[in-house]
Amino acid sequence: MEYSLKEFNSPDQFKGYEELSTKFKQVLSGSNSKSTIADAGEGALEKSSASVGKAKKESFDSEGEDEDAMSYFEKLVDDE
Repeated sequence: MEYSLKEFNSPDQFKGYEELSTKFKQVLSGSNSKSTIADAGEGALEKSSASVGKAKKESFDSEGEDEDAMSYFEKLVDDE
């Protein structure tokens, strides 16, 4: 049984070069003209700044971190 792919290949399913180019440049530059921090809400901003603060406070012991990673992968091997 064959199905038609015309609905997926039709020109109205594709965006123009100008629109794609504009979006690509926005992504590369990190700017987003459609939304602002105010649109996201203060709660989201507070959450992200709190998580950044937590990350800065945490200190990792590189040796302990390696052991944790090894034990994790050993458990995966044992489960198989």
